[in-house]
Amino acid sequence: EGHLPPSNANVDVVSKLTLKNVVPEKIADVGVLGNYAYLAAWGVVTCKYNGVHVVDIADVANPKEVAFIGSKEGSYPGEGVQALRITTPAFTGDLLITNNETCNDKTGFGGLNLYDISNPAHPTPL
Repeated sequence: EGHLPPSNANVDVVSKLTLKNVVPEKIADVGVLGNYAYLAAWGVVTCKYNGVHVVDIADVANPKEVAFIGSKEGSYPGEGVQALRITTPAFTGDLLITNNETCNDKTGFGGLNLYDISNPAHPTPL
């Protein structure tokens, strides 16, 4: 409720990709950095296979899923996937930030997650 209606005005489909373990209405948000897209697989639909799909989009006509960052049991990312390059005294590289929501009150937890995505095919929790 409260979302804008979908539209295909000024949009061209350049490719399609079947992601692992995705059901309709499962992708909540997309973040992009360089040649990679980060798709949040949210959990309210099934509370299973929650996490972030990492997709190589260097060849937009032939995207490839290169990794999946699984969420902790009972938790999922929703709207709020951001990928950015940062430089600090303690860390220089690419960082993925996702929100963390619950789909199971007994095992889930809220907050946020941080991942080093300097090598997007091998994301590392921070």
